[in-house]
Amino acid sequence: RVAAKPMELVVEFRRGALEDRARRVVAVVQRLGMAGAWYRGDLERTLRQREPGLRFAAFEKIEHEGWPALLGSGTEGSTPFERLRGRARRARALAWHCRSENAVYVVCCRARSESLCAPAELRVACEPGGAREG
Repeated sequence: RVAAKPMELVVEFRRGALEDRARRVVAVVQRLGMAGAWYRGDLERTLRQREPGLRFAAFEKIEHEGWPALLGSGTEGSTPFERLRGRARRARALAWHCRSENAVYVVCCRARSESLCAPAELRVACEPGGAREG
């Protein structure tokens, strides 16, 4: 699925049947343009706003493709019964500010723990070298 709006591009990849939520793996890539007009340097806030259905349990500052980035992990919103049975879907989300493109990227993977992809596994093109810029 692709959704293109001014300053926002969202591409969603799915593996597994749409009706089989338990086995479905979903990866979403978001490119949010004109970051200079709205982004104030808070990647955690950006992740929480762009992935409101996730309950983040932890955040880790990392470097991704030469850019400072934030990796969040947690679960999708689920019922108490799903959590009790260990059926809550896991999620990992990666965000970074690509200054050379004046954009913020958010890549999120959601699935059952045994099939969860890592956001960094999706090769998202952004001009490298941000960590070297002042």
